[in-house]
Amino acid sequence: MSFQFDFTGKVALITGSSSGIGAGIAQLFAKSGANVVVTGRNADGVAKVAKQCTDVSPKQLTALEVVGDITKQEDCDRLIETTVQTFGKLDILVNNAGLAITANITDDDYMEKYMHVIAVDLNSLVYMTHKCVPYLAKTRGNIINISSIAAKIQVSI
Repeated sequence: MSFQFDFTGKVALITGSSSGIGAGIAQLFAKSGANVVVTGRNADGVAKVAKQCTDVSPKQLTALEVVGDITKQEDCDRLIETTVQTFGKLDILVNNAGLAITANITDDDYMEKYMHVIAVDLNSLVYMTHKCVPYLAKTRGNIINISSIAAKIQVSI
């Protein structure tokens, strides 16, 4: 079964879109006609996915590339500001950035690893949502939060 969507004229910002599921989401939005913002920490990954988005865009729209660390509020602010300055609006926020770190509760650096996972998987989602809501309210936009099955996996000690 094939689905076709028309996001012509919409602006979609996808966190963690320089690889994996986020890259796929960015490409699907681009293929559906949206202006896409590709972001991540890896500049090469961001550039590669942005080119892929441009290549599949029906009108060859150039994807906006923003390199940054989603755990840093100043990078999040720059990401949002650059998006709105470039496109004049924001219609879709996809909170996709996430990671999992395997650690044993007895590891010396356990709390450091835990805090990093919380910063990426939770704090960035809350901050990005908080900062994007004023723009999304103007366009009656949408927020998509991506999660993981990992929350349902039982951990034994």
